[in-house]
Amino acid sequence: MAQPGRAQRSGRWGRWFKSSRPDHFTSNKSIVIQDIHEYEQTQESLALLKILAQIRKSLNKGDVRLAADVFNELKTKMKDDSTS
Repeated sequence: MAQPGRAQRSGRWGRWFKSSRPDHFTSNKSIVIQDIHEYEQTQESLALLKILAQIRKSLNKGDVRLAADVFNELKTKMKDDSTS
């Protein structure tokens, strides 16, 4: 079977890059090509997962305080500052 010519290859890739639907191409399970919108969504998802992992780590270490306690402490400080 003959290899497609350069014009045919560039036309195929040109259509793929202009396409709005996300496509994945893999080669030896080492390369994934995805459109920019899906890439950005993946990056945002990874960032949220990192935040969740940090929260879980803080919870497990006990580095967390109840919001009500923090707000009460702030109210007390504000009252002390206003009377000074």
